[in-house]
Amino acid sequence: MAADNRETFIEASIDEELADVLIAISVITKRLARKITENHMSKGEKQCTKTTD
Repeated sequence: MAADNRETFIEASIDEELADVLIAISVITKRLARKITENHMSKGEKQCTKTTD
């Protein structure tokens, strides 16, 4: 009985840690996507100014 409770606790701990890692990956992915979009937009603006000059 005590071993079952310990296993359940360990599994819950692992699940919580995995959830935390996935959240961190999600946050980093959103930040990278935002930076890539900003970079792409700024390159587009630079090209537009070059063609209108």
